[in-house]
Amino acid sequence: MINKERMINNFITMAKISSPTFNEREMADYVISQFNHLGYEVIEDDAGLKIGGNTGNLIINIPGTINKTILLSAHLDTVVPCEKINVIRENGKIYTDKTSVLGGDDKLGIATILEIVEILQSYENKPNLKIVISVAEEKGLQGATALDPKHLENVDFGFVLDGGDDIGTVTNAAPYRIAGELIVIGKEAHAGLEPEKGINALLVAAEALTQLKIGRIDAITTSNIGIVSGGLAQNIVMKEVRMLFETRSIKKENIYHQQKIVVDKFNAVCGKYQIQFKHTLKEVTTGYEVNEGESISYYKQACEVLNVPFKKEASGGASDANVFNKYGVQCLVISVGMKNVHTVEEYVLEEDFVLSANVLLKTLLLIQDEMH
Repeated sequence: MINKERMINNFITMAKISSPTFNEREMADYVISQFNHLGYEVIEDDAGLKIGGNTGNLIINIPGTINKTILLSAHLDTVVPCEKINVIRENGKIYTDKTSVLGGDDKLGIATILEIVEILQSYENKPNLKIVISVAEEKGLQGATALDPKHLENVDFGFVLDGGDDIGTVTNAAPYRIAGELIVIGKEAHAGLEPEKGINALLVAAEALTQLKIGRIDAITTSNIGIVSGGLAQNIVMKEVRMLFETRSIKKENIYHQQKIVVDKFNAVCGKYQIQFKHTLKEVTTGYEVNEGESISYYKQACEVLNVPFKKEASGGASDANVFNKYGVQCLVISVGMKNVHTVEEYVLEEDFVLSANVLLKTLLLIQDEMH
């Protein structure tokens, strides 16, 4: 049974620790101390050195008694503002004074994992657990990407505790993503003396963009121009414009189809003006889609036993589950009750937090019951 007060107090302690991306050291030291207190060694890898942070991913191997190894994962870093977190707990709700995020994304996940690990110590029969607490998740999944896949060998399936929907919701699909720069190179000229000798790169780019669909392409595919930069001075016809572009979709073929449409259109329009078009587009995130298998089956069974509505949904964003699935570990994101994440309005309801932990605990116990 989940010890509510122990888990909540542990979460609040962690929530008060500032851990922005690339500066997770204090948070990591606390988590290491907690696992050490439970009697487990923590391996810290060299991800921090690889990505320019001060902390590596934490890996903990917890032996069980049955022939299944389950991955449980969360991440150490939070978005800003998180310099000073004033946590308020009242009327079954945990939130801040609105000068910072709460950091439930993803310290709720870490607190849940610590609670599960402590509870399972009293069980004679239990699955092996592989715990991965990553760094720099909020900046492009850099910590998980830097993880040596050898740490995931022999893992049967896993759960990333990083969801914010209703308890019982699993993210079973997340997008592939292509991103990079679109670069139009025109011709500069004095804008006041001889503008006709120039070719304004921005105007050419705009002509191409007006012939493209940007935003929602279909139910599972999007594209976006996020940042536009260019130009040297107000009185110079803009020679070059650079646009940060991305396209993402649950289906891999969709992003490459969308890339071809965009590149072909820019090539055609730039060709009309006899100027150059270049791009740096490449696949930067591997998507996944899990519609069946042990991860879904066991979690769904646990929800049914606890009378929690089970729901599968696709996400338009990525998580460490994208990386783990890429490495061959069937992995789902499960909700831990976080609400209004990435804002100072972030909060969690205690009943949701506890329920999420109970569902995960029941999932692991069902695995134990079936295998023993």
